[in-house]
Amino acid sequence: MLLAILLLFATVKITLSSLKGFTNHGESIMVPDLHNLSITQVEDTLKALKLKYAVNDSDYLPGKKANIVLYHDPEPNSKVKEGRTIYLSISSRIPPPVKMPDLVSDNIDSLRAVKLLAQAGLRVGKISYFPREDKNHVKDQQYMGQTIPPGKEIPKGSRIDLVLTDGLGPQTGEVPNLVGLTLGNAKWTLITWKFNIGFVQADETVTNKDSAYIYKQVPESPAELNYGQSIDVFVTKELPTYLKNTASPSQNP
Repeated sequence: MLLAILLLFATVKITLSSLKGFTNHGESIMVPDLHNLSITQVEDTLKALKLKYAVNDSDYLPGKKANIVLYHDPEPNSKVKEGRTIYLSISSRIPPPVKMPDLVSDNIDSLRAVKLLAQAGLRVGKISYFPREDKNHVKDQQYMGQTIPPGKEIPKGSRIDLVLTDGLGPQTGEVPNLVGLTLGNAKWTLITWKFNIGFVQADETVTNKDSAYIYKQVPESPAELNYGQSIDVFVTKELPTYLKNTASPSQNP
């Protein structure tokens, strides 16, 4: 009887020891975080854990070195068995081609343009401005200094320069010819041209400046001048004979 009990105890002990050994052999391994590791580092890390790896796909990210882990499956802290293959997504050395979106046709504003470029895998380059009354709408899209049409393929991550409207419109204009106009008419003319009358030099014949004729102006037409600036004029009571056939009686912008 005692012998039977001892044999039973020994059998149970051997069975438990065998199960324990089996459990240790197949126990779970926690997947390490492989993000931003090189392939060499990944290989060393997984080899120590008796895990394998395989490159599943690649993606190009501007400024990222090639062969760096971007994502992996299973994810970090997942539990797997010994010998499990970890699938990697790594950074690529060569950017794939992407199509240039249309940022101009629909009067797109700058915020929308930035989003469309990001969605296409492109980046914003230099910003310049074009004088037009609407503000921050894309006037032109450029790649490497040249206008790039929608649909053209360029490397992913390329920078696109944007020409935006400044909301102000043109800031300079051509000086109109005021010679032959009375000072009064010249004032109204300059309002439509977005300029002002500056210094008025009247000779000794003038008794009423507004009815006096302009025979000289500074700067002369057709110089370029910033809008809002002033034009100096010289007036006399009677328009000189030598100007009567050349002076313009009126001006239109």
